[in-house]
Amino acid sequence: PEITIRNHAVNGRSTRSFLAEGRLQYMIDQLKSGDYVCIQFGHNDGKIEDSARYTDPEHDYPAFLQQYITAIRSKGATPILLTSVSRRYFLANGQIDPAALGSYPAAMRQVAAATGTPLVDVFEHSQQLYQELGEQGSISLFMHLEPGAHPNYPNGITDNTHFCEYGAARIAELI
Repeated sequence: PEITIRNHAVNGRSTRSFLAEGRLQYMIDQLKSGDYVCIQFGHNDGKIEDSARYTDPEHDYPAFLQQYITAIRSKGATPILLTSVSRRYFLANGQIDPAALGSYPAAMRQVAAATGTPLVDVFEHSQQLYQELGEQGSISLFMHLEPGAHPNYPNGITDNTHFCEYGAARIAELI
């Protein structure tokens, strides 16, 4: 009861767009010394076709992450970096694709090491989970629905990025 969780995440945002929309500043304005802030970006940073969101993983992405870390620490709060959860991409040999999110997980690991910021490697843990469940078993974690199975998806959906409730709970357990 003495812990309050505030979720400032907004779907579809990248480190660039979250900052540009003033969302980081809004969050910083509410921070108190002793707070913890979990930072997880990467999926939308890789949208090269969208200049409002795209960040290159070698320069922009690490620079934005460092800006978040500096701002959070300036308030006496503790940043915690979480690599992005892996997408469900399997290779022809049945192995989970280690490049499912390109260079973004590695870039975040490097920023964590360079800044002394705690890191939860959700990418690695989720990849291990998908591999353990296998290509067919891991489907149960994601939004894979037949036509007519859900009113929001009358034509069905095959989504290897977004989780169903069960999958979200499994990823939360990993974290």
